[in-house]
Amino acid sequence: SRRPEEVVEFIGELFGLFDELTDHFKVYKIETIGDAYIAGQAEWPLTKLNSPICVVLLALGMVRATHHWSQRRGEDITC
Repeated sequence: SRRPEEVVEFIGELFGLFDELTDHFKVYKIETIGDAYIAGQAEWPLTKLNSPICVVLLALGMVRATHHWSQRRGEDITC
């Protein structure tokens, strides 16, 4: 069980990492709603830099970032 302040801190840290990943993979961050992070890509034409694979790579990066973040913090969090 966590205090609300801790949850807000955790989400802020993770979403900051996710923001960096959206920039790296050129995926559009649509919005955050509570603890939900929504990003996607839907522009035409699809190119090497505008491809659904970028969304997949973002998702894998988010899992990896969450894993590394939880290890640094000593938390037991998985995706």
